[in-house]
Amino acid sequence: MNYPLMQWYGEYYFQSGEMEKARNEYIKALEISPNNSQLMTFIGQTYGIEQNYEKAEEWYKKAIKANYIDYLAHWFLADIYLIKADTKKAVEKITISHILNRNNPRLFEKLTIIYNENGMRYANWKFKPLYKMSKNDDNSISLEYDPEHSEWMMYMLCKAVWAYEPGYKENMLKNAKEIPRLVEEKECLANLVIGYKNKNMDKKSDDEALNKLIEAVDNDMLSEFILYEILLKEDPSIAYKIGKKSIEKIVDYVLKFRTEKFK
Repeated sequence: MNYPLMQWYGEYYFQSGEMEKARNEYIKALEISPNNSQLMTFIGQTYGIEQNYEKAEEWYKKAIKANYIDYLAHWFLADIYLIKADTKKAVEKITISHILNRNNPRLFEKLTIIYNENGMRYANWKFKPLYKMSKNDDNSISLEYDPEHSEWMMYMLCKAVWAYEPGYKENMLKNAKEIPRLVEEKECLANLVIGYKNKNMDKKSDDEALNKLIEAVDNDMLSEFILYEILLKEDPSIAYKIGKKSIEKIVDYVLKFRTEKFK
């Protein structure tokens, strides 16, 4: 029997509630594809449904070792830790899973549940740049910002330079090792923060997202702010390109700037 057919039988038995038969088919398929983290996750699921949580945990960990970016394995391992009342580990794993699949609503719902179990809530503020920029038919550029939040002028002008200044973007990215948008946003958001601090010193903004941005800069977490608040929302697949260390740093960012304790 070939690999696709074994997996099909495994899924058939899984949907039929026959976990042992499903597991046997997944294991047969895994013998043909020994590094397939998806199959390892499926095997873990069969044990989890049978409430054999030790074996489920073992297989989810195998899946993560084989493929760190398997968001389902992190998600299901978080569920196991929650069942075992190890909420600290559950928080870590569900946060990793959320970062790997940034816009998944069911995953975010599970994240809020696990956070609540750990006495935390997700701080649901939104980062929204307060400016408009466009190029007109006559090739002139229209720039608009909210006069009550004039610090955005610095960000807007930086974005305009990146978009319209001949050769600027190419020159800035010539030797860049980071994601191009990350390089751009780092410069423009740094200008935003400098503009705000020059005008307001230590006064808090009425925009909580801006306050968190300033804190992130002060804590050397600007890259993590950009990745989580901007780039991963626009393109969640970026999580598969940035590596384990970067994901772990984004976890630290989320837990520091996107959570609040309530007990």
